[in-house]
Amino acid sequence: MIRRSLDELVIFETDMDSSCIHVDQLKDILTQKISEIVYFTRNGQLYGIVSTGDIIRVHENKLVEINTNFISMSGWNVIRAKKIFTNYKNVHKIPVVDRDGKLVGDYSRWDDLNFLIRNMQEFDDLVAAMLNGRSCGDYFGVLIHPGNTDVRKLKIYKQMKAAFDKGNTKYVEIYKAEVLTYLSQKCVILFVDQDDLKGTWSIWGKILDSTVAEIMTYHSCLLKGAEKKYSMMNDMAAMKILKQIQGGGIKCYTLSCRENINGYLNKYIMKQTERLRAVPKEQRSAIRPEIAKDFFGELYTKEYWEEIVAMPLSMQSNNGVNRLKDTESRFLNVKNGERKTYNQPKIFNKTIHFFGPCIIIGRFVEDQYTIESFLQDSLNRRGYLCKVVNYGCWNDGSIDCGRIMETQFKKGDIVIVYSYDKYYEGITDINIVDVAETSQMPIEWTTDDQLVHCNHKANKVYAEYILDIIENDMKQSVTSESNFIAVDKNAYIKQTYVDRYFKEFKYQNYKRIGAIVMNCNPFTLGHRYLIEKAYGEVDFLIIFIVEENKSVFNFEERFAMVREGTKDLEHIIVVPSGNFILSQTTFPEYFIKIADEDIVQNVDYDITLFAEYIAKPLHISCRFVGEEINDFVTRKYNESMKRILPSKGIELIEIKRINNANVCISASLVRRYLEDGEHEKAWGMVPNTTKAFL
Repeated sequence: MIRRSLDELVIFETDMDSSCIHVDQLKDILTQKISEIVYFTRNGQLYGIVSTGDIIRVHENKLVEINTNFISMSGWNVIRAKKIFTNYKNVHKIPVVDRDGKLVGDYSRWDDLNFLIRNMQEFDDLVAAMLNGRSCGDYFGVLIHPGNTDVRKLKIYKQMKAAFDKGNTKYVEIYKAEVLTYLSQKCVILFVDQDDLKGTWSIWGKILDSTVAEIMTYHSCLLKGAEKKYSMMNDMAAMKILKQIQGGGIKCYTLSCRENINGYLNKYIMKQTERLRAVPKEQRSAIRPEIAKDFFGELYTKEYWEEIVAMPLSMQSNNGVNRLKDTESRFLNVKNGERKTYNQPKIFNKTIHFFGPCIIIGRFVEDQYTIESFLQDSLNRRGYLCKVVNYGCWNDGSIDCGRIMETQFKKGDIVIVYSYDKYYEGITDINIVDVAETSQMPIEWTTDDQLVHCNHKANKVYAEYILDIIENDMKQSVTSESNFIAVDKNAYIKQTYVDRYFKEFKYQNYKRIGAIVMNCNPFTLGHRYLIEKAYGEVDFLIIFIVEENKSVFNFEERFAMVREGTKDLEHIIVVPSGNFILSQTTFPEYFIKIADEDIVQNVDYDITLFAEYIAKPLHISCRFVGEEINDFVTRKYNESMKRILPSKGIELIEIKRINNANVCISASLVRRYLEDGEHEKAWGMVPNTTKAFL
């Protein structure tokens, strides 16, 4: 989020309260200066706005209605603005007026500069990852110059251009009026930010809707590259885990959904898209009333459909692992994070372990109609002493490595993991696209074009196909060995986190390395004091900033505040905490501030994970923490560190808080002062860098 002044806005001053404006006039305004929103004022007083969406949805008479019912703020207040953006996802700009109703500026949801600065060191890798897999090698970037009227946008543009130059990435520079020339070429058209992109879209919307070129912002370009790069890192780590398991005498399979050599998936998508044309895209993964009868077939009744849709499938995190929450109901039963599989034998010599999201969980079927239950039934009828277990759970589009690593496997077991569209060399893959083509699966058996939101009939077909593939493994005898196969968690965390941020870190150069884990919501003089005290006791200090976006100030803002607030100190590195330190996965109670029955277990897990898998390879010998008086959850965390860290060879040093005018400095108090408009009290608790940022 950024605060913008009048000279950064697009303002149309008029001498009357017009209710409409002609679209051509609006486009003339936006051609001169691009923005996602146009403010309409009379004598400086704000009375209406027009957004990109209003222009794109223009009626045949080409008159755009000026919206006079909008959210605004009387005076600047960063905390209230953030709450508005949190509560209203479709609001991207909040106009700010003075007591007389005169427009003085606005708050914009988009502030890409912090993200760009943080990722510039990885720019080459991120752009390469983003372009990876494109159909030809002559892909190039088209940088859209924002013009010289906006200093902030120009700064972002120059930053990105310098990165392209440094990375020797092919690009051309153009102005917005030239964008149509490149729409039919194989390139990535890059706008400075969403404001520029949406504003341009309002001028040439229909033309930009169908184009060969990819249209992005600098932020989305790097974000897409980061997602690909670190998805690849996670894939490599997942492959190592599966191969390690397989090397221990356990057969591993992936279940994927990838286009096959006949192009069947694309044909399926086209048919399904045509069938669901009347269903909004964002609703296609649900069982809409218009497709329910075809989907459930002979099982359908209105009551059955309603009960299946309402099944309480929810997730929780314990010990760093995502699981389905335990529940009991007529159609859904989960115990110890495992969904019920029908007819599991009490005596068995093998186990088939299933991991993955919807298709593995059985999102839209009852317990007896999951892939696992159908497979168990077939195994029982064929006389195999084998137990099938459903570990299905959502895991953000990547293989559920955490759940796999905590599961105990025996020699002779079988592991089946849903790998999305990934194929891992050395791991046998079962492509459900081939299954759908071979069986000529009706499109009515799935709710969308992914082949993974399936009905009971599709699941039975998948189960039969899987059994045909694994039956040779079922026939192999199992020895009496009962040793469990242990997975090397250290290698996984090293590859997905430590190597990402510390590949160039030379711990050998420092005798004493310390660490602090901070949220900094926002960065205060208390945080600075803690850093200075720690800095004086070590040769090198690592500051881990909590990466989860569960705070008033998002991660990029908090990271930027700490980076700016410590740049005068040498031998310090500021890094994201990732998924392994104070994350929603390792310690969810930290973000919702509740003391539930899992708090001790999760606290111990988070601290042990830090000590064994992050502190050890980085040779961190001490961790610093601020004294906690008021917050029970944080105090419990500190107490657990005092108990656990010394046993791991890490000294815990607690530093007392500092006061300001006999008031204990805290980020929560700063936020309260800001929201109440008591700025002088807030500024007395934050460094100048934070004040400038806010």
